[in-house]
Amino acid sequence: MAESTGTVDLEGDRRLDQMFEVLSHPFRRRILFRLSDHTPYTEGELPAGAIKPGGDEPNVLAIQLRHLHFPKLADAGYIEWDDSVDIVRRGPMFDEIEPLLGLLHDHQDELPGIGPQTV
Repeated sequence: MAESTGTVDLEGDRRLDQMFEVLSHPFRRRILFRLSDHTPYTEGELPAGAIKPGGDEPNVLAIQLRHLHFPKLADAGYIEWDDSVDIVRRGPMFDEIEPLLGLLHDHQDELPGIGPQTV
């Protein structure tokens, strides 16, 4: 077991908090899972229209994706979203969240809200 130095990694804490915040919504989890190595989209790029969350009206969901979820993921650096060609791809910080996505994927049967519809 590593010995504690008594220092606090505030930047590390902030980044971890951001990961949990991003993963707190099922649409954002679905987007990140679709871009991870655990899906057929191994090129790390997909049409934004491929994100098909079930439930509400499709037009409302499209607006939420474009005005809330894609920008939040892009601001965190987890995706790059090219609205002009309607493509979502892995962002420069995607590698930071990918281990957490792998952990969620590996334990999807044990975790609520993480299942085949998400992964």
